[in-house]
This record gives sequence, structure tokens and C-alpha cells, in this order.
Amino acid sequence: MKSLKKVWSRYAAFVLMAAFVLVVIVSMYKGEGRVLAQDSGYVEDGEEISAEDAAESDAADAGVGGQAEPAGCAASPSSSFCSAPPPSGLSIRIKDGDDAEVSFTQSYWQSHSTHYYRIELHQLDSSIGTYKAHRYANDSASPFIFYSAARGKWYKARGKRCSTSSRTGCGSWSAFSSAVYVPAATVPGKAATPSVAPGDRNARITWSAPRDNGGSAITSYRVRHRRTNTAIWTTSSRLSSSARSYTITNLLNGLDYFVQVQARNAAGYGSWSDNARVTPRTTPSRIARPSATPSNR
Repeated sequence: MKSLKKVWSRYAAFVLMAAFVLVVIVSMYKGEGRVLAQDSGYVEDGEEISAEDAAESDAADAGVGGQAEPAGCAASPSSSFCSAPPPSGLSIRIKDGDDAEVSFTQSYWQSHSTHYYRIELHQLDSSIGTYKAHRYANDSASPFIFYSAARGKWYKARGKRCSTSSRTGCGSWSAFSSAVYVPAATVPGKAATPSVAPGDRNARITWSAPRDNGGSAITSYRVRHRRTNTAIWTTSSRLSSSARSYTITNLLNGLDYFVQVQARNAAGYGSWSDNARVTPRTTPSRIARPSATPSNR
């Protein structure tokens, strides 16, 4: 009997150890992410899941999402609006460097006029790759604009039509749009040559924003100057993004100076502008009142 108990205890210990190893192995491979397949299906842990389930769970994981959609279809899948056709022809256009504008053709469904469209912008690792996160937009008109999308990423969009009533729910999702890349920001382009106006021991400098902001908003400017016969520049402190003029002081009248402007964005400073030349000067003093001497001639 003691021998049987000893064998049983060893067997139980072996089973527990095997179960522990199995749990460790499963945890290592679980949650590795979802793969967006060519047909826009989602795969999680080797099993295909619905795009809705992927969106809902990833929204919770990533801390993103929008207002909750009507739950009517889950409770009453036979509701007429649950078969409402999705919008068609979705496309993404990148504006102002990092704003994603999603356009689509609205669908028509019977006489339902109280509706909105739910549009999702999905971020991918590549044009066809690992699904990362999404953002909702809820409205009834095209296009939607997703502001400040993460740079250096690929995006796709999809949409569906929903009822404003919580009783009827949403129709099916549309197909995904083609993937679009939001380029990484670069430094601004070379600033245009500034305009200069000489003054008494000073010079007023004016400029315009560079034509190319590098795909990111201009955050500041700098101005520098030097005498034309030296190589030593004097640079101003950082000026605001809205600045378009600056007055350089403590100059010497009658001497020639070079002036340049430089723009900066989130990626750094762009190139200095070409030289603008200025010579500070003062205006002559007022001429004294003339006097006259009478003469016989």
C-alpha cells in the first residue's frame, strides 16, 4: 500500500509539472497580435475572428474608440436596419502633412433618414500587415477628417451605416479602402529671402512662411545678421510660429549687413534663407533757418 501511494504521489507531481509547462508555453504565444489577411479578415491565436470583435477588443487594449454603437442588432438581428448597405468607394487622402481625410459614397436604405456613418481609420505596420489601433468618427456626411494621424504609418479605412435609434443598430462593414502612407516629417524647406528696411542703427526684417513646411507645422523662426566684411553671425532668440517680422538693433549706421531667416518644425531647423543686404542710416538733421544780409546790389 505504501508503495502504491508513493507511485501515485510521483504521478500527480508529474502531471502538475506538465500542466505548468503547458501554461507557460501557451502564454508565450498568446496575444502576439492580429494579422490583417489579404481578404481583410482578422486572425487571432490561429483562429479567424470578426473585424468587429477585433476592433472592440483592440480599442480597449489601445485606449482608443468612439461612442458605443447601437446594440439593437445584437438583441434583434432581424431588425430591418441591420441589413443596411455600407458606404462604398472609401478612399483616404493625406492633407496638411498628417490629417487623413476619408471620403466615401453614401448608401441609401429604404426611408431611414435618421442615421449616421461610423468610419474607422486603421493603423497598420505595413500596407498589408499587423493591425495596431483604430479611431472612430461618427457623422452623416462625407468626408471625415482624422486629425494628426501618427506619422510614418500605413492606414486603411472602412465604414458602416448606423441608425440613431438604439433599437435598430448598424449595418455591415464596408470593404477596406486601399492603404495610404502618412510620411514621416522632415525639416522645413529653405526660407524665402526676407525683406529689409533700414533705420537709425537698426533694420526691420519681414518674411513669409516657407512654401514647404516639411509635413509638420512651423513651430518657430530665427533671424541672424553679420557685417558683410566678417564671418561672425549674431543669432536672435527663438521667435514664435506666428512671427513675421523682427527688428535688429545696435547696428552701426553706414555699414553693410547680411540678414537671414530660418524656420523650424517638429523635425528640426530648415536651411537659412539667402542673404538680404541692408545698410542702417539716419536721416539728416533739419536745416537751420537761413539768414539774409541786405546789400546795395
